[in-house]
Amino acid sequence: MFCKKCGVEIDDDAIFCKVCGTAQKQIASPTENKIFGSTFQSSELYALETSESSKLLEKFETAVKREVKGNNYKILPDIWGILFSNLFISPMDLIDSMHRGDAILGKENVNMLRQFIKNDCMSGGWFVQAVIKKGGMIDRAALIMIADPRDLARIQRDGTTAIHQLAKICDRRIRPELIRKFGKQLLSSLYDNNGMPALFLIYGLGDLRIHDIDAIAEVFSKSDLKKIKVQNGMGRDGLEIFNEISRSINYMAVLEKTMASALPADMRDGEEPDDKPRTDSSLPGESVSPPPVKLLSGKKSEPEKIALPDITGLSVPDKPGLKEKAGKSTKIMIVENSTVIQHLLERELKNLHYDCIYLADSGEQAMKLNLEVKADVFFIDINVPGKFNGIDAARAIKNTHTNSKIIFLSGSNDAETIYRAKAVNPTGYIFKPFTATKIRSALHLFN
Repeated sequence: MFCKKCGVEIDDDAIFCKVCGTAQKQIASPTENKIFGSTFQSSELYALETSESSKLLEKFETAVKREVKGNNYKILPDIWGILFSNLFISPMDLIDSMHRGDAILGKENVNMLRQFIKNDCMSGGWFVQAVIKKGGMIDRAALIMIADPRDLARIQRDGTTAIHQLAKICDRRIRPELIRKFGKQLLSSLYDNNGMPALFLIYGLGDLRIHDIDAIAEVFSKSDLKKIKVQNGMGRDGLEIFNEISRSINYMAVLEKTMASALPADMRDGEEPDDKPRTDSSLPGESVSPPPVKLLSGKKSEPEKIALPDITGLSVPDKPGLKEKAGKSTKIMIVENSTVIQHLLERELKNLHYDCIYLADSGEQAMKLNLEVKADVFFIDINVPGKFNGIDAARAIKNTHTNSKIIFLSGSNDAETIYRAKAVNPTGYIFKPFTATKIRSALHLFN
């Protein structure tokens, strides 16, 4: 969370901001607080919050030297959070400090904490799981930076590993560091109960940036990526997916830059794109956009066809074009949080003479708006933010309006996402970057 006064990022459970000192939460007046399943006196919590870092480190040193049980062990995740929130402003501050070799923690303390985590992992990993599931972003960042990844790989809970869990929920700003630290072997050869390597889980997050692609390129060679697949050996390899995501990221960066000036003034957010187009964000010696054909396993890509077979098994008619009629009454809703993509897709639809177009930037907004407009066709970004992602929103819409046509938009094609999307029985599935021909092909399916 962020300080309500100065806006600096602080731990979710912090009581005071370490920068401005503003109280974030009222210290409970009742005699006891429940934290991580332990019974904790408010006075004890306050004492920890205001303790010097050396005193907090002593708690872990004691746990390393002798067995600690009961509440004395159960409060250690809380002490971990307090310690790193007191020392660092944000996850990036922690990482930068450790890279610089600053003596904020000290080498001896880092080694001691690493040994504590190793001992915990060997005895079941209760502490690690508590930090992953209930800790703040800075707590998890500290776990990633300090723990030996091979120790984290020992822990398996609910059909997945601590490596997979951290890859999925860590702050996206430190994801490149996670990729570099966890390394080639753990990211490619450690599978969850669905047979997914951790790298493929990262591929499917939907919010990858150039910095993530750079980190993957540093860790893996082309031949390394080519060998990575899901555990049963089916589907595309890691190199094919890497190339597709690289191309999509670069395309979107160029698109946002070139389209910004064309947007109406009230649609501009006044910010520069987070990821600038680059030509060095692929594997060494390669260009991101367009990717060389040889990188796609010798298969010629078909950018002008909608990718339906994986979802519905439908084929797209091979016709040169559609005979459009002016003033179509078909109601279309675009569910996409990027104003650039909204504007681009809306423009293409209007060029095809579809005039009844509605816009929503979240799944919740789409569901609410559809109660009124009852749209016929939905273009839905699978990874639209909010309580309901694109697949959840599509399912809810289909449950109330069974004749609605769903066309998913996505920048990735991982097996898990495809499986979940297929269950909604969509009409189509378009990969970003899309083209006018892809949109026309999708609309052709029900015209």
